[in-house]
Amino acid sequence: FDVNFEEATISSNDIRYFYDELGKNKVFDIKAHVTGPLNNLVLDNLKLIDDKGSQIVGNVNFKNLFGDDKQRFYMKGNFYRVSSDYDKLSELLPNVLGKNLPEILRKLGNFFVVGSAEITATNIKTDFFMKSEIGNIKSNLEMSQIDNIDNAFYTGNVELDKFDIGRFLSIKDIGIVSLEIAIDGKGFTEKYLDTYLKGSVSRLTYNKYNYSDILIEGQFKSPIFKGKINVNDHNLFMDFEGLVDLS
Repeated sequence: FDVNFEEATISSNDIRYFYDELGKNKVFDIKAHVTGPLNNLVLDNLKLIDDKGSQIVGNVNFKNLFGDDKQRFYMKGNFYRVSSDYDKLSELLPNVLGKNLPEILRKLGNFFVVGSAEITATNIKTDFFMKSEIGNIKSNLEMSQIDNIDNAFYTGNVELDKFDIGRFLSIKDIGIVSLEIAIDGKGFTEKYLDTYLKGSVSRLTYNKYNYSDILIEGQFKSPIFKGKINVNDHNLFMDFEGLVDLS
């Protein structure tokens, strides 16, 4: 292929003849320069908008997109804009994203993402900034075993800015948090969540009070945190080492 699409409109039902992982009855407006064979497809200057308003803008390389079971799927992309929500993405690729996106991501609501991603059938490597309905996330993260996404492993760095962590994790006494932490663990649900974390918290709302200037290091296996917490808030000075039950 060496084709320029200038604001073309295509139907997912037509594409499903070649790639049946795509959702049915979707309509896309697309602009891109497409090169390469089907199993090493490059989309430069891609601008894709579906009939529900989801947008993907950037440069993407797909390998083995149409391959058989012996050919491993691979995608690498640099994205200038991805805007959607959990349900829209799941409808777009129901067997690829619908089965592999953690259910907890539905709580983000509508989101806007800028960054890069490298994805295989079992691993993800990302570096991105996300603005969502419950706060902002900046992350450099590697994940493995995403074919069992609720119990996937991950390691990297995460920054949260004015993020409603209580709503995200369904912990009623915790509210907005701003933090910078390193994480190394697994799990995206209460059943599997078990992660080591170390970093600083500039703001944490707990029982309707905003704490500040917190250092934290320990293991969080929902709902128990075991580790060290140092608080230098103007209303609370504390050095703690032990267990905290957040249930």
